[in-house]
Amino acid sequence: LAFLPNGDLLISDFGTHNIKRYSTSTNLVSLYAGQRYYFDPVDGVGSAAKLNNPFCLSRSASGDIWFSQNQAIVRRVNAAGNLTTILNEDPNAAPKGVGAGACVLKVNEDGSFISAATVRRELRLYSPTGQILKTLAAQIEFAFPLYAAVNANGDIFFNNKSGGISKYSGGVVSEFTQPIYKSCQGCTLSGLAFTKTGDLIAARSSSIVKVSASGTVTELTGSESKGDLKDGTTAEALFSGIKGLAVDSNGAIYVVQQSGSVI
Repeated sequence: LAFLPNGDLLISDFGTHNIKRYSTSTNLVSLYAGQRYYFDPVDGVGSAAKLNNPFCLSRSASGDIWFSQNQAIVRRVNAAGNLTTILNEDPNAAPKGVGAGACVLKVNEDGSFISAATVRRELRLYSPTGQILKTLAAQIEFAFPLYAAVNANGDIFFNNKSGGISKYSGGVVSEFTQPIYKSCQGCTLSGLAFTKTGDLIAARSSSIVKVSASGTVTELTGSESKGDLKDGTTAEALFSGIKGLAVDSNGAIYVVQQSGSVI
C-alpha cells in the first residue's frame, strides 16, 4: 500500500495484475495502472500499461510510485501516470540481478533506491536508472511477502522470518523486536507503516499492534487468535487475512484484507 499526495490509497493487486486506486473521499475504487488480468509487462500511461504480479509499493519524496513485479523487475509510475521499467534483469544472472523476490524498500531523494533480494538475502543500493552501486548488507533473513517502512531518520524496518521486525541503520541490520506473533510459530507480519509521531504500526493476519521507538509492543485492535470481519471500536473490531497496512497524514490506519477483499 502507498498513499498519493492527495490522500488516495494505492493497492497492488497481485492476483489481477494491476494497481488500484482507492479514493478516501468518495470510497470508490478504480484502476491506477495496468489492466485487469492482462499481465504482459508493457510500459505506458494508465490502462495502456500492463503489469505482472505487482507487489511492494514504495512512494518517493517526489510522489512517484515504485513497485516490484515478476521476480527481478522494478518499475516506476510518475505523477502523470506514466509507467516505466527501471530495472529488468535475469534473477539467476549473478551478481547483477536484484534476485527473486525483489522489493524496493526505500527511494532516496536523488532517485537512487534500496532494494532487497530476498532469495540472495542481500540489501542493495541502485542508481536511479537501475545500475547496482553496492551491496549494503548480506545474510539477511527476509520474510516473504516482504513489508517495509522508513522512519524520519531514513532507517528501514522490515518483517523477518521469525515473526518479528528487523532494522537497517548505518550499514547494519539488527533485530528490532522479538517475534510479535505469540501463538503462530513461523507466521510473519503482514504490514508495516510509521505514524507522524514515530510509532511503528504492524499487522498480524488478524490484529494490529503499535511498536514504540524502543521496540515495546502494544496491542491496538483485533485478535491474534480470532479472525473475522467485524466493524466497531478498537476493542470490538475483528480482522481476517490482512495483506497490507498504511497510515495516512491524520494517523488513520488503513488495512487491506484478503478475506472478503475488504479495505
